[in-house]
Amino acid sequence: MITTKRAEKIAKSFAGKKILVVGDLMLDRYVSGSVHRISPEAPVPVVLVSGQSCSPGGAANVSSNIQSLGGQAIMVGTVGRDAGADYYESAALANCAAGVVVGKLGTATCSPEELLASIE
Repeated sequence: MITTKRAEKIAKSFAGKKILVVGDLMLDRYVSGSVHRISPEAPVPVVLVSGQSCSPGGAANVSSNIQSLGGQAIMVGTVGRDAGADYYESAALANCAAGVVVGKLGTATCSPEELLASIE
């Protein structure tokens, strides 16, 4: 087990470092809403959607974490030629020291979706 003091030392060591991150650039999607009833066709909740948001996932999340610790992330990865690619061309690369994003024709950006629902 790592001590708090050791964790703080590791976190501080990121400051000013350039770190290359290579991997899948995912687009994590979050859908929020409330559950008012259970579906009569199957035992699943029916969600009234009230909001949606996106954030960097996969290697892009790692890059974001490096930046938050004071390091400089250099991100390299692929995305599909879709809305995920648009996101990475603007928002996700804005926080990186440098980045290379390659759009792959015929594929989709990996976009896992999480449903965040409260019961009312």
